[in-house]
Amino acid sequence: MKTRLSWWLSLLPCLIVVVTFLIARRIGNEQAKTLLSFVGLFIASLSMIPAVHQFIENRKVKYLFGANDKNKRAFVWVTNLGVPVFTVTKVLLRTMDSEQAMSTRHPVKQGDQCEIDITEILLRVVKESLWDDIEIGFAFSSPHESGTSTFQPCHVMAPYGSVDRISCGFEMPSDIRCPKCGQTAFVRVEDLQSFRELAKRQERTRRDLMRSCPQHKSKWLATIRATPSTQHISGQ
Repeated sequence: MKTRLSWWLSLLPCLIVVVTFLIARRIGNEQAKTLLSFVGLFIASLSMIPAVHQFIENRKVKYLFGANDKNKRAFVWVTNLGVPVFTVTKVLLRTMDSEQAMSTRHPVKQGDQCEIDITEILLRVVKESLWDDIEIGFAFSSPHESGTSTFQPCHVMAPYGSVDRISCGFEMPSDIRCPKCGQTAFVRVEDLQSFRELAKRQERTRRDLMRSCPQHKSKWLATIRATPSTQHISGQ
């Protein structure tokens, strides 16, 4: 049914032009004929806009991607949800203050999925940390466009040079300091989708801490258990 409808829509501009010219021929006034012809062409051009828009949409790169771990190694998987074939050209990993890229070449056909081992670059990003929050994305190219995917927040546990776990979403409360007294506080991150959102929340929380110092109140504070040797600000 949808195919038949799109076929009729593709013929609609031609039908409008033909009907307009047939009506124009039956009108005696030359000016009226000319005006009617222009109106017909204008309406026909407007009716082509949805078809052109659909043509462009069908050639856009559409994807689904994520990250997982298997046998102490980390992988990014990318599924092609669109019509054109596209190629994953880079895997991009970001922390709050840096970005690293791994060049690759993985063509992905419509409906197919590729899996890319990112263990080495992931361990370089995490470095000596036992765990960390990062963002993962990828660069792509196709016959019609090139670009960069959205970035996904991920949490990584990678002690001793192997990947124990990689999961979607931030998990590590972010530490900040009160601008007035310098005391450490921790910001909740579980509901955030990007480091950009985290930076905004950090700034808002710093303002809250400064205004409420020394009580240090903010709705974005995470609750951290204090040890006898280390005292931290806790949420309410």
